[in-house]
Amino acid sequence: HVRHVMRTAVHTVTADQKLLAAEDAMHAAQVRHLPVVDRHGHPIGVLSDRDVLRASVSAVETRIASYERQQHLRSITVGQV
Repeated sequence: HVRHVMRTAVHTVTADQKLLAAEDAMHAAQVRHLPVVDRHGHPIGVLSDRDVLRASVSAVETRIASYERQQHLRSITVGQV
């Protein structure tokens, strides 16, 4: 049944929220996707863990340290992805 999979409390992010905060929210909620809402709470998109990964400029390819990756994600908003 759907009720066993779906959650009643939906975690969301806004387009102006930093990606690191969105990534932290995903981890805390144990989800791979978060609805993106406008300032009125209306849905305008979906942010996935893959979106965050792509925006992080692949730490392995560019040899970015974890701290630098976090700094980079702090500078990008959800809306920029």
